[in-house]
Amino acid sequence: MDMHIHMSYMTMDGFRTLAANYLNIHDHHWRFREIKELIKSNKVTPAKVAEELMKSDNVEVVLEGLVKFLKHKRIGDDENHQIENGVQDEEAEIREAKKTKIIS
Repeated sequence: MDMHIHMSYMTMDGFRTLAANYLNIHDHHWRFREIKELIKSNKVTPAKVAEELMKSDNVEVVLEGLVKFLKHKRIGDDENHQIENGVQDEEAEIREAKKTKIIS
């Protein structure tokens, strides 16, 4: 039997659940606000976030590491998007040049 399972990216509710389970915390002053904004602007899986949360027993170290990871991921995603669009633009220019050559 085929079964489709929807696996979504990380949400703030999901992060709160992971933070409670892995770090035994339910809120963290300003860090949760920062993490919320970073989660909104990233496509990251709960498994990857859980992996980051297991790197230390120190809550401050873990949350700082997660923020750095999410910021780095956002920069990498932005660069990859720009590269993909640049390649697509370049390919379109090559196709257009070939069309012009064939017509002439």
